[in-house]
Amino acid sequence: MKKNDKVRIVLTWNTASTFGELKAEKEYTLGSTHVEAVQFPRTTIAYTPSSDRISRVKADLRVLATGLEAYFVDCNKYPSAAGNLTTPIAYLMNIPADPFSSNGKQYGYRPLERAASWMAYSVGPDTIDSAGAVPFDPTNGTSSAGDIVRIKDDKSWVAIMSAPKVQEQAFTPADLSSEMGVRSGVARAKYDLRSMATAIESYYVDHNVYPSVTYVLTTPVAYMTRVPRDPFTKNGADYILLRPQPAGWMLYSLGPDQQDHKGAVPFDPTNGTWSGGDIIRTGP
Repeated sequence: MKKNDKVRIVLTWNTASTFGELKAEKEYTLGSTHVEAVQFPRTTIAYTPSSDRISRVKADLRVLATGLEAYFVDCNKYPSAAGNLTTPIAYLMNIPADPFSSNGKQYGYRPLERAASWMAYSVGPDTIDSAGAVPFDPTNGTSSAGDIVRIKDDKSWVAIMSAPKVQEQAFTPADLSSEMGVRSGVARAKYDLRSMATAIESYYVDHNVYPSVTYVLTTPVAYMTRVPRDPFTKNGADYILLRPQPAGWMLYSLGPDQQDHKGAVPFDPTNGTWSGGDIIRTGP
């Protein structure tokens, strides 16, 4: 190069933050002995916001879903790894890199239900790989936690992604000294049992059997973030899960009388707010 030659300097870098990929460029004229100091004005810097990358992820996962379904048509099962979509038969030309991955990893993928279904996901804006167990919710903010997940278009699998999350909080027993306190406790118990029912059915879809204990609803796959506790117990014990028959289950709270009737005596509010019996939910 010689004096008065023009040179274009381009600087590109990636970051795991919300700002995404940053790029700056500027043209300089060489001086007599050196290149002038490189200064990139703010106006030359652009970034890919999180919302744009979310749109890209959703588009990529749609394409990946098409490849998976084409593979299923040929093989009558879904692949054990996403790489099988590119070789030996190219259902897809390549598996794209996750734009939210800090090290350029591909999208996460795993077969489900003995290879009869599947899940594909991006680590999402928080860049933490939750293995698809914690779904990203944009209503919590475009940089909120969770994976952006796509599953096989099967209604039975929707339950996994929409399973209610019970927020962590200190245990507070129901106030049995007032009618309002008891009614509040009953409403809370019914809500908790409804949330747990969704998680139990999601567990069944994955394992083809109902759980025998409640803690498996949180680990290793988080169908719930935690198991709620029965407000009608004195020490904050969990709700009780019974499997009276192979094809079903029963969940129950001790109810306002705080007696364990083993689910044999259902609580009936028409008999009085403080009447005996367990608050029961059964399934499926």
